[in-house]
Amino acid sequence: MKASKSIRYLCQAAFALGSVLAASIPAHGQGVPGYPDDVRYGFDPREVALLPRYCLYTQIFRETLGTNNPNEFKRWTLVMGSSFNNMHHYCWGLMNTNRALFLVHTERWRKYYFDMSIGEFNYVINRAPPDFKLLPEILTKKCENLIRLDRGPQGVLECERAIALSGTTGHPTLP
Repeated sequence: MKASKSIRYLCQAAFALGSVLAASIPAHGQGVPGYPDDVRYGFDPREVALLPRYCLYTQIFRETLGTNNPNEFKRWTLVMGSSFNNMHHYCWGLMNTNRALFLVHTERWRKYYFDMSIGEFNYVINRAPPDFKLLPEILTKKCENLIRLDRGPQGVLECERAIALSGTTGHPTLP
């Protein structure tokens, strides 16, 4: 019960933040004003707040945000294995997804950010071992964005792959 309340409040906070950010952006055919088009070259602390906590300790994020804590890096590497080295790409994919969902007002830019997310998710998927705990989650996020891009048949294949893997990897128990 306590976890479901936390999730509900987090979802409400994310929706509120997205609404505030979206309302402050003029509706003209550009990406997100004040942000580079590519999330790898700049992001806002508000965007980072919507990411899973482990993102703070992935490559690039820990350097950019000053969260270079060797103990946290070791802890997350123990939890996730060597694939943690690639997880900054998953975090970028989530940021692209959030920009597409919350920050842009044109279909062109929405498609751009969803497309960018697929590339970032693929980076991790292509390098992860089949027993990587978060692989089903990453495949599911890719599936959702493929469906948002009207590429439903491809999305369904990724969802089926996620379902098949979730039976072998179990549910992730991340701290």
